[in-house]
Amino acid sequence: PGVHERDMTGCEFLARVTSGKEWDAINNELDRMDLGEVLEWGVNTFGNRLVDVTSFGYSGMAVLHKMKEAGLLGQIPVVTIDTLHLFDETYNFIGQVRNEMSITTFSRYAPKDYDQRAGFDEAYGADLWKTEPDRYNYLSKVEPTM
Repeated sequence: PGVHERDMTGCEFLARVTSGKEWDAINNELDRMDLGEVLEWGVNTFGNRLVDVTSFGYSGMAVLHKMKEAGLLGQIPVVTIDTLHLFDETYNFIGQVRNEMSITTFSRYAPKDYDQRAGFDEAYGADLWKTEPDRYNYLSKVEPTM
């Protein structure tokens, strides 16, 4: 059966895909779809388990635009990872996009126990991203999503 013909949830389906041939078949079908069709497939396959994780860069903005165009912004929650070390312009842009696109299902993940840069920098040092990049990435990008 094609990727649209499932009698189980998307996660149940993907958990049962075990061979490279099965993955190849899914990828081949998705490769023939445009972005809007892939998003619809994601909604149909994963339901309320689907989220859009974005840093609001070029590709993320293209996906958000297509989600809005397809009427999916209210169905697919938007998530961003805030390292607390973004430029002020980035924070302003995120706010502007959220307002202009009426993004209401939005979550921001930041380092555990910190929502402001000053506290994080006081605990770990302002240059942790330079002196210990693996630790910085874990604390600011991995741990918040666990």
